[in-house]
Amino acid sequence: AMKTVPVSHPDLDSVFVGDVITPTDKKGRVACNTQPGKQVEYLLCTREQEKENGQVQVDPVRVPLSMVCPFEEVLDKSQRREFTMRQLFRNGRPELPIQVALVRGDPNFPDKTLAYMSTMTIEGMYDEIYVVASEYDNES
Repeated sequence: AMKTVPVSHPDLDSVFVGDVITPTDKKGRVACNTQPGKQVEYLLCTREQEKENGQVQVDPVRVPLSMVCPFEEVLDKSQRREFTMRQLFRNGRPELPIQVALVRGDPNFPDKTLAYMSTMTIEGMYDEIYVVASEYDNES
């Protein structure tokens, strides 16, 4: 998690900066503690925590589906693959921003600028420019 998000519900779990959260395919519901008769949906996940002795402890956590928290996807070595920039964006747009590690230069790319970068962040770009404005009455 890239941000700490406290949860006040006694049956659900907070998320803290640096938590490694792995989702499962299991969802559930608990009674809402602020609105009787309502339920809160959650996703069952696991939280990995490294202890002082270097051991990794894995605990189940219930993360509310309504939680707004930025997460950074962490891939282990078996999940990493190489793509060209064209392949990365060919099958639709990935969720931006995305961090890309440069494995090796593209011989078809004439500029060697990218060869000097180890990673780069690709951010979104707006195709249409527009401004939303409102007018406030100033009675004073």
